[in-house]
Amino acid sequence: MPTAAARPFSPGREDPGLLAAIQEALGEDAASVSVAVRRLSDGLSASWQAERIFYAASLYKLAVLYEAYRQRELGLLDFERAVPVTDVYAREDLGTLASVPRLPNGDLRIADAVRAMITVSDNTSATILLDLLGHRNIDATLAALGLRATSVNTRELPTTAADMARLMAAIERGEGLSAASAQEMVNLLLAQQARAGIPRGVPAGVPVGNKTGTWSGALHDVAVVYAPTGPFVIAVLTDGSAGWEVVARVAAAVYQYLARLTRTGGR
Repeated sequence: MPTAAARPFSPGREDPGLLAAIQEALGEDAASVSVAVRRLSDGLSASWQAERIFYAASLYKLAVLYEAYRQRELGLLDFERAVPVTDVYAREDLGTLASVPRLPNGDLRIADAVRAMITVSDNTSATILLDLLGHRNIDATLAALGLRATSVNTRELPTTAADMARLMAAIERGEGLSAASAQEMVNLLLAQQARAGIPRGVPAGVPVGNKTGTWSGALHDVAVVYAPTGPFVIAVLTDGSAGWEVVARVAAAVYQYLARLTRTGGR
């Protein structure tokens, strides 16, 4: 699990063999998918169309997650604070709000909103947090982390596989945050309930913290995989024409390649 700032972030090191494994797994779906992978221990990486712009869908909630913990550590956000769920926010619900714990008066604790936003991808919680944290604040934080194309300050919600892998690495490592915050964020991702993509591609029992994003023209999954050979982050973004099977297939290919590499003493 996270070691946060104790582990240095190694420079990326592209591995042609890993890229070949990804391309083979993609097969005829290659044109509609982008992939970014990075092993956190040594920076071993591979990318396929990783700078291609996609609509983020619910992947933007990863940016909200990081910013919520950043502002909490700065004393700008109290997770015990309760906020009203007005009709404007309730209209964002796509069927998950009823499962979110509420106070007797209907208000929502920030801590519960953060959890629901990740574990069941609740849109009402995410929209409340987005407004509380500030769209521009989130974008500034993303830029400081090195994300180049992602924004929550536009309806287009652009992102890339490269950016999402970078953000997941920052979350796992708790960049600029405490080890406790890193652990809390990863625990939420481990409890995330949509598991048809990357988690399905790795062996049962391997911890996977992930966040999906689905909408018309978008089917994505981003994860940190705690493989026995060392944790790696993986982002698989698609235009929606390829289903969860191809996402799981790519995850399986990456997992198996890194396992073989370790067994043969390659790196």
